[in-house]
Amino acid sequence: MDKIALFIAGDERIYFPALVTLLSIKKHNPNKFDYFLCFDAKKLSEDMIETLREHEIQFIDNQDLQHFEIEKNFTLMSEGKWPIEVFYNYALPIYLGEKGYSYSIKADYDLLCIEEYDLAEIVPISNTLGGLCTKVSLLKEGVTEDTIVDLKSKGLVASELTDYMNVGFISFNNKKYVESNYIDSFIEIYKYLAQINPEARLLEQVAFSLMLYKLKGDYLSFSDAYNHRVLWTKAVTRDLTFNIKNIHYITQFKPWKPIDLDKLRWVIHRSRGCLFSFRNLWLEFAETLPTFELYCQEKRLTEKQLAALQVFIIRVFQQRMSRLEKELQNERVKV
Repeated sequence: MDKIALFIAGDERIYFPALVTLLSIKKHNPNKFDYFLCFDAKKLSEDMIETLREHEIQFIDNQDLQHFEIEKNFTLMSEGKWPIEVFYNYALPIYLGEKGYSYSIKADYDLLCIEEYDLAEIVPISNTLGGLCTKVSLLKEGVTEDTIVDLKSKGLVASELTDYMNVGFISFNNKKYVESNYIDSFIEIYKYLAQINPEARLLEQVAFSLMLYKLKGDYLSFSDAYNHRVLWTKAVTRDLTFNIKNIHYITQFKPWKPIDLDKLRWVIHRSRGCLFSFRNLWLEFAETLPTFELYCQEKRLTEKQLAALQVFIIRVFQQRMSRLEKELQNERVKV
């Protein structure tokens, strides 16, 4: 198989974490991919240019993709966390296909690769695209009942529970992607949702889920090892190993930002106390890059700090369980 294009698109703020993502993938998957980073070339510094050249990462100026009219066709999501430039990710499979790549992979800038990929598990040779596929409740994502009724009438969904593919790590068959006219359909669905239901959570993801339904199963579903999101735990073996290829640092609590114990307490109360479990792994790899201190002021937690963090999580969890037990006892007394 020829080399596959692996890309990340956004604005200039993603530069350093995206560099960590690309180089961690390159470390564990030598000679499998050609690497691309895309944002506005006017935001490139000389240091960035030199670093990308040194690591053989090709830069794509998003101005070269203006004919896709991304910034005209998309609006900001209601959360306001992501710039319009993230939608260049959906133009790049077409652009890279024109450059001769049969397949491409989109990675989010907040991924860290820690194990080698098996290309047979993630390259959609006979499908349009591939990714980690689960189910999602559209109602829980803020899609209104009226909107769901309208979506059903348009043949875009069968029920409020539908297939969901996290777009943090997805693969494309570039030719089939073009032939299916995927990007135009995606734009149409996104614009429709943004007009009638703009308050929906993660509008990009909702629109992508509707596109999955439209593809009628023409997608490759791969293991959660390729997109392990840090809000969830993972089964471990007796010798304390786990099957994870990519760690996906979703939420605002990025490993290059300080730990906020008050916010961690809030997360623990929602049974997601594992949030910072993988933080040190990102910092351990990022620290090996010569430009680390220019972009990140955080350091790995020491063994003592890690122990303290574990104790904090356990104590908060125990306090939460004690309160719930008392509430349950009180309810039984009332009955």
